[in-house]
Amino acid sequence: MKALFEKHIENNRLKDIDESEVLLELGQAGYLPALPTLLNYAFKSDDHYAQMHAVQGLLDWDLSAHRELISSELIAVHRDNFFPEWLPGMLPHTRPSRERLEEYYQIGQFISNDRSAGILFGMALSEGGRGLFIRALLDTEWDIADTGVGIHRTARYCAAKLGVKATDIQQMADKLEADSSEVVAVLFRNDDL
Repeated sequence: MKALFEKHIENNRLKDIDESEVLLELGQAGYLPALPTLLNYAFKSDDHYAQMHAVQGLLDWDLSAHRELISSELIAVHRDNFFPEWLPGMLPHTRPSRERLEEYYQIGQFISNDRSAGILFGMALSEGGRGLFIRALLDTEWDIADTGVGIHRTARYCAAKLGVKATDIQQMADKLEADSSEVVAVLFRNDDL
């Protein structure tokens, strides 16, 4: 990892922003010297992919020492589109309350679906977020089945991470009297749309 880090990172910045996948790789490997770089891109990047890769790379890290910083950064997340799309993906690191998760669910219903991937990611992968994730899959306001934007890919990632199966979605659909066929077809296709 050291060689990868030194090849692609200088002064806590990517040498080439088009190679942001390296942030995901360093994060998933738990490479500690990359932490300042990952946090910088998670909070401050205006590049969609760099921020997404940093947030996803940090998912399994213990960031309890940074909880206050993360919470203060998340104050920017509201029902408008004026926050970086992947910033809400840092929510799992704050141990959010059920009320906070519900708030994110509602935000996801109102903002445009081309900006809601980070909200879905953060809400779904927070402790206690699995049920809300499945509910969002069936909620037409979330429009998860829209393959014109990337939210369906984020939903696939979250479903895999949470071990959500088509039967789980169908059970919730039965409770909500909702149709699950479209979202199940999109989430469980073998090809990458």
